[in-house]
Amino acid sequence: NLTISSNGSLLLSDGKRGVVWSTRETSTSNGSRAELSDIGNLIVKDNVSGRTIWDSFEHLGDTLLPLSPLTYNLATGEKRVLTSWK
Repeated sequence: NLTISSNGSLLLSDGKRGVVWSTRETSTSNGSRAELSDIGNLIVKDNVSGRTIWDSFEHLGDTLLPLSPLTYNLATGEKRVLTSWK
């Protein structure tokens, strides 16, 4: 099951209500929604302000989709890169 918790986190749970994965992002919100963009970016947005709470292109997993960015943030040192297994 894919749900949005009361604190704005996106939760993926198994059939026994155990959380398998979450965005671990919290936000005070009157409500939020998840949107899947045409290019494959999953975005959690605040219903009231429209502010993006979490976005999958900012938190890449093991799959790179077309148009997902590879970047290096000089200010924070955050890297989004691909690494060869060999």
